[in-house]
Amino acid sequence: MPESFAGLKKEKEKEKRANDWHLTKEEYPITWRITKKCLEIHVRALWCLPHQNAIPPKVSEGDIAFFANQFANESDIKTSVHSSLRRNVNNIRAVKDRITRLKASFSDSSLISVNISRIKEPLLEYMFEAVALAGLSRWSPDVLSQDPESMYNLLHEHVALATFMKVVKSGGYDFMAADYTLGQDFMVVRQLYRSFVFSYFKNMVRKEAKKPGAVIASRERDVVVKRMDNLGSNRVSILKAEGFRRELIKSQKEYECHSDDDEGDAGATGNVRGPVYYIREKEGRSSKYTNFYHQVIDTRVRQRSRKRGAHKKQTRPRLKPSAPQAQHSRFWGEPMPKDVFVDYFQPSFWNGEMTLEDQVSYIRDGELQIGMPPARFCESWEEIMKWKGLSQAQIQMTYGKEVLKDYHIPTPEEIKQVAENQNASSSSEEEEEEDTDLGDDDAGEVE
Repeated sequence: MPESFAGLKKEKEKEKRANDWHLTKEEYPITWRITKKCLEIHVRALWCLPHQNAIPPKVSEGDIAFFANQFANESDIKTSVHSSLRRNVNNIRAVKDRITRLKASFSDSSLISVNISRIKEPLLEYMFEAVALAGLSRWSPDVLSQDPESMYNLLHEHVALATFMKVVKSGGYDFMAADYTLGQDFMVVRQLYRSFVFSYFKNMVRKEAKKPGAVIASRERDVVVKRMDNLGSNRVSILKAEGFRRELIKSQKEYECHSDDDEGDAGATGNVRGPVYYIREKEGRSSKYTNFYHQVIDTRVRQRSRKRGAHKKQTRPRLKPSAPQAQHSRFWGEPMPKDVFVDYFQPSFWNGEMTLEDQVSYIRDGELQIGMPPARFCESWEEIMKWKGLSQAQIQMTYGKEVLKDYHIPTPEEIKQVAENQNASSSSEEEEEEDTDLGDDDAGEVE
């Protein structure tokens, strides 16, 4: 009996976790993806959120309390919604106004706005009429409640799913190749709906509430990180194609190794015109690696994109701005790449700004290893050809002493002390966690 009670308590606690409604790509079949995309467009249209940075509005406690008293259970809601949708209502003034405001908020650069605009006007009116007939001034579920099955949230869910199924059946999402059969499967659509609303949007609302502007900043960061990752992938592909050793290739795979940039315009004069990316200064990276990429590897990346017969999407060139205009990376002060060699870092940065603990973390096989010879051997392809085929051991033996003379090398005593401090810190944190857990139990708080 106690075990059963404990299991029941554990199950209830599990239901309240933030991401219990989240579906990962591995948790649903690939055949659901189109239906998922259609439903997400449908939900955004009802919510009047026509682009990825649009934040759901707050829900008042009065609205929630009002609807909580209108229905006794989910069956009452379902019956009410479907009976309302069968009525023939042609003149709801608020519906027209709502649709007009939605269209006015469209973004020309947003695919979400484009897809919502492709929903036929009569079907869009039907969706908003359903919201009005349900007694809602606007469609706005309470995503922060962590309770999709409250009367208020169930009402929103049934309005969304009933109208979605109707729009799919009427061909409203044919432009997205909607699956008619799957679009009528209530249990499938409900799973997708709850994942989108009570996981994706809940996390978005929480992030924005904690720090206003965080959502837009996060989106902008994602775009920049994607460009950094693509830049790194292109460079690594050249390193592979030119036969560099695997240790150097692996060390440059992290996006953190590569510089970020800003969108800009070079104007209508000069050798480069029109839209460009202005390269930001990469914190801590040695000028040797920077020049190696900009002067040697990136030229090969550009040449590869000009292969005869290859059809490539037009890309913006990356330019290094003049000194007064150069800006620090937007990732300044964030963690450094983990798998790089010691000479990736400028000696002054390694010696003057990195902690001893940071330096120790870059020790490989008991020693600090280098990735490339001194800078004078990395400035032209002719010089690089002389060493790029050497093994890691040969690079270390031939050039290691000269390169490492500029870097502080942690002594065995320093390495031992860092390890002892880390172990002591880990033990202290474990004790604090145990004390915190006991405190929560004594207070009788249930999360």
